[in-house]
Amino acid sequence: MRHLSHRAQGLRTARSALQAAVACLAVGWVAAALADEPVVIDGPAHPGAVFRIAGRDARVVATGFLNPCGLAADEQGTLFVADECDAGTIFKVTPEGQKSPVAANRPMPRHVAIDSERAVWHTHRPSSSPIEWLIGVSRLSPDGRVQAVTYRFGVLESPHGIALNRFGSLYVADHAKNAIYIISITAQGEVQVRALPFAFVKPTALAFSPRGDLFIACSGTGTVARITIEAVASVFARGLESPSALAFDKDGRLFVASETNGTIRQLSPDGKTSTLFARGLVRPRGLAFDTQGNLFVTNGRPTQAKPR
Repeated sequence: MRHLSHRAQGLRTARSALQAAVACLAVGWVAAALADEPVVIDGPAHPGAVFRIAGRDARVVATGFLNPCGLAADEQGTLFVADECDAGTIFKVTPEGQKSPVAANRPMPRHVAIDSERAVWHTHRPSSSPIEWLIGVSRLSPDGRVQAVTYRFGVLESPHGIALNRFGSLYVADHAKNAIYIISITAQGEVQVRALPFAFVKPTALAFSPRGDLFIACSGTGTVARITIEAVASVFARGLESPSALAFDKDGRLFVASETNGTIRQLSPDGKTSTLFARGLVRPRGLAFDTQGNLFVTNGRPTQAKPR
């Protein structure tokens, strides 16, 4: 009987251990499920703002934009935001949240990129009929001087996304011409514009991966295309709804914003699957990571009309 009693006690102990293990697994599954839940942002409550997403926390870092579009962060954590409707202004937002204009009266600045000298490159064009001297790319130096890089009518028609590769070469997506252009300046100051030998339907945003591959958000097809450093072009991801902005984190993961449904999705390394990362935004058109791994995103206004 004593032997049976010890055996029963052992069974009860084993059962308790099993129940505890199952409970721990359940907690782990719940934690994993919670970790997979998207970050929820109340975009309509904060029109014309920039959000910072750190982990699961999303907070407003700057407000008062009329039509925020492109967004870039420098190595010091300073943000540069293109506001299309605020008299065509490029704003600077410090890590402490101080917002100030650095260039005004720009014709519809759209997307921005920062080079190794901390100069801010931006694309722009007027909202009405094309005007030669208003269409192109400009460079804003750290001392506030604006250099008109290219306004060649007939070359750039509707410049949108802009990105610099590791060698400092400037790439521009022309939304109307379904083309990607490389813009370079010779030692003599001559501006050269060259089109890549690939066509994309409504290219909207550009981003370079840590490897050096160029990724293109194509709003016309709901895809993200890739051009490798070996100059091989392919469709990287499909089934996206109006992709409007791209950004790579420090681990090389690609994030894509959707202007129409107000979401941010994280793509798998092969591009075949995507995970909903954040939702609730209003017309997000700018994404950027800082060196600390924080993700910044622009949040538009519900009633504003889409720029052409």
